[in-house]
Amino acid sequence: MKVKCLKSLLPTKDTVSPLWSLDITVGGTYVVLAIEDNDYRLIGDEGHPFVYPSEAFEIVDSQNGDVYVSDGEGRDSNRRVAVTDRTGKFLRQWQPEGMDTVHCLSIANDGQVYVCNRENSRIQIYDKMGNFKKNIEVPWTPVTPPKDGKLAQSGGSAVALDFSHDSNQQFIYVINQNNAQIEIIDRQSGKILSRFGRPGSFPGQFNQAHGIAVDSKDNVYIAENRGKRIHKFKITNP
Repeated sequence: MKVKCLKSLLPTKDTVSPLWSLDITVGGTYVVLAIEDNDYRLIGDEGHPFVYPSEAFEIVDSQNGDVYVSDGEGRDSNRRVAVTDRTGKFLRQWQPEGMDTVHCLSIANDGQVYVCNRENSRIQIYDKMGNFKKNIEVPWTPVTPPKDGKLAQSGGSAVALDFSHDSNQQFIYVINQNNAQIEIIDRQSGKILSRFGRPGSFPGQFNQAHGIAVDSKDNVYIAENRGKRIHKFKITNP
């Protein structure tokens, strides 16, 4: 068994208990191990197996606690958003348009599903049934311009995201691996308001930032892959 990622699926105020998830490999097949209270179960049945899911994200529907999975970090993966109920029963799926990988997703309080188009520099927004709503562009420029003038990505500009915890979730925090920065985006307008970070190994610098979470006090946590660190930031003036 190989463990890939641990993610807390925080409940809304109406759900009864928190759910944790682990992306794991069992017999060569990726599944999500859901841990709730003192019980556990596997999500990902034989008819709809996951292929290299990057993360299972939030429980967002206070009525039934459906689980949304960004299923497909690798290019040979499913490239889909998969939805199960709280017990792991498969409900539906959709394949976001124009994505080579489906690396992350998160769901706002208003029910919109934000999916990272890592390699095409945008966030694609859907409703819970998979109907496309709009894009938010995440442009980037290289830290050091290439001599030949040809841009080469170093991970993508929309790698992972989370929201601020004000009532309207005004801000989106997005990992931009191409620039080794965190973009702060106005959720309604899609405008980039600010950014922080730079490449490096010192505090506040990133060596392949890969995961992001925002707590109830709007502290931003960044997990590095190559750097093997977790950073904590307090946003004072987005």
